[in-house]
Amino acid sequence: MDLLSTLRRGGEPYRMSSGDLAKASLITKGAITQRVDRAVAQGLVRRVTPPGRKVAEIELTDRGLQISDELVEAVLRHEDALLAGLPQRERTELSRSLRHLLGHLHEVLGTEGESASGQVGYRD
Repeated sequence: MDLLSTLRRGGEPYRMSSGDLAKASLITKGAITQRVDRAVAQGLVRRVTPPGRKVAEIELTDRGLQISDELVEAVLRHEDALLAGLPQRERTELSRSLRHLLGHLHEVLGTEGESASGQVGYRD
C-alpha cells in the first residue's frame, strides 16, 4: 500500500525514481527494489525508461491506480468508523489540532524530514 500510495500522491503520471520512492517511504533503495519487484509481478507497477534517460522509473499501472484508490477509500471508511464515537465538535477540534501539529512538524523537521541538527526527531 505504501508504494502505491506514494506513487499516487505524486500526481500524474504517477511515476518516480527508485531513489525518490525510497526517500519518500523512509526505507532503503534495496527495500524499494524488493517491493517494486513484487508489485511488478502483480501488475500494479511497471518500470519505464523516459526518453533520454538511462535509469528506469517506477510507474503505476491502471490496475495499480485502481487498487490504490480502493485502498484509500477503505482506509478513509475505517478511520471514519473509528471516529464515529466522537461528537462533531470534538472531531472538528481534533482535525484543527492535527493540522496545527502537522504544520509544527513541518517547521521543525523541514521538507526533507530532518531538523537543522540533521537528526529526525531532534528536539530544541
